[in-house]
Amino acid sequence: MILLEDIDKAIIKSDSAELPLNFVAVAVQLSSKGVATHCGLIISVNGICKLFHFNIDDEIHLESVPEGKWYFHKELAIISPQEAEVFLSRCEMILDTANPRFGFFYDGSYYDEKGTLVSKSNQSEYTNCVLFCINVILGFIESDKYISFSDWASDAVSDGFFLHFSDRKKKFMATEDLEKLRAILLRIPPLDYTATAFKNKLPIGKADIADEVKLLEQVLLSRVVSEV
Repeated sequence: MILLEDIDKAIIKSDSAELPLNFVAVAVQLSSKGVATHCGLIISVNGICKLFHFNIDDEIHLESVPEGKWYFHKELAIISPQEAEVFLSRCEMILDTANPRFGFFYDGSYYDEKGTLVSKSNQSEYTNCVLFCINVILGFIESDKYISFSDWASDAVSDGFFLHFSDRKKKFMATEDLEKLRAILLRIPPLDYTATAFKNKLPIGKADIADEVKLLEQVLLSRVVSEV
């Protein structure tokens, strides 16, 4: 059973001065109230840290870790420090090749070694910050699955998105194509995504991280409060 102290020790402020030279980590951005609002990946190679993420502006960003932006991270045990440089190269290829657009659709797709999305149901690369990161991780690790994505049903946020999405697209997309996207509609909150970094056994289900999500929420809130 994981303890609050374990979570607190593992969560690192991403603009800290002293970090390991090489690692790959999940990253989460907090609001001023300590709420997880956005996520990405932190990659450190020879002490140079980069933040890799997809924004609601439909743009992929690979940039230096912004200072004072409430980013925290947890290293991924499933990707070794020795693999960080190769992982960064994969991210650079995705940056050059991929063309994602914002959406709440996921079917177990992933970015291959050429930075191309491999997907049967989401050819237009609709994604969001969490699902984008999962696509990147899944394409890199030697496993068929990173998470059990079917555990996360659509919620009010994703359902509302699909309502507006289908209203906009029904003149340009066949009903059959819209229904295919509806079938893979889901939302994984940034907090849940961050909690997956505490698990090594794959695939990771929603129930597997229930304790981590509760404790992580407490830790992240305390980090923001302590720095105000």
